[in-house]
Amino acid sequence: MNQLSAILLARQVVNKLLPFTLAFVLVLLASIAQASSYGDGDSDSDSDSDSDSDSDSGHHSNRVEFAFALTPFSQQAVETIKADEERLTEWDEAYFPCGVVNGGDGCPRHYLVPDVMFGKMNIPALVKDFGRHTRFTWIPPWWAEEYIQTEMMNGAFVFALEDGSREYRSIQKVPVYSPDAVLKFGKEQKFKYPGEGSPTTLDELFWITDPWPDPPPEPADVSDAITTGIFFTQTPADELLDNPAYSEVAWVMPLGVRGKKDCGAFIFSKVDGSEIVMHRCLRR
Repeated sequence: MNQLSAILLARQVVNKLLPFTLAFVLVLLASIAQASSYGDGDSDSDSDSDSDSDSDSGHHSNRVEFAFALTPFSQQAVETIKADEERLTEWDEAYFPCGVVNGGDGCPRHYLVPDVMFGKMNIPALVKDFGRHTRFTWIPPWWAEEYIQTEMMNGAFVFALEDGSREYRSIQKVPVYSPDAVLKFGKEQKFKYPGEGSPTTLDELFWITDPWPDPPPEPADVSDAITTGIFFTQTPADELLDNPAYSEVAWVMPLGVRGKKDCGAFIFSKVDGSEIVMHRCLRR
């Protein structure tokens, strides 16, 4: 076989194999892309059947029920909070065993929002602003003095930073498509109590979880997280949402609903007392 014949034969072979080669390359690239998406450390996938994913459409907007923008408190409000905390810390120093007056080593700073309310903030968009080790919680309007309440008509989220400082952000409901929609919450789901009994109101749920167990539960205990959330944040539902079907609302911190991938949830009693429902925080 001369050189020209060899070249022609090689071209015929390449032309026949080219479609198969291209198909193989495309399949390989698609597989790599899919594996990369599953390997994302912030992926929402887990073993929970009630995951954040929308199996019907897969579109994020289809699984968002409502969203909030975050606004920093005014400097006057922050100074009011700090003044109250300093006053309460001085009270602790004077009248409690941790105080120097009573021979103690000194009391820790008295925060208006106690540490027990906070859970890990598993929201990638907020990690950029507050840091990976930040914890957070929601507080209803009645937590604040009259002046501060005007800045948090729907309550506020408090962020406990790694350095021990606190950041306060009031929330305002915004359209789910808004670029200001930082905190997003999913569609209504029935709240499934993991223990015995079938509570249908927040009051029933509070008492069925045993508010004062002996011995105290671990911090990650589901019942403890539910009890803490109801005790500190239960309030009329219309202070958060304008939904006539809901009577009361409470914030359940992370670990109280779903596990490691959880970033908290609002749980609601229905006006007719028929059931408890929830709207989960969405991490993305």
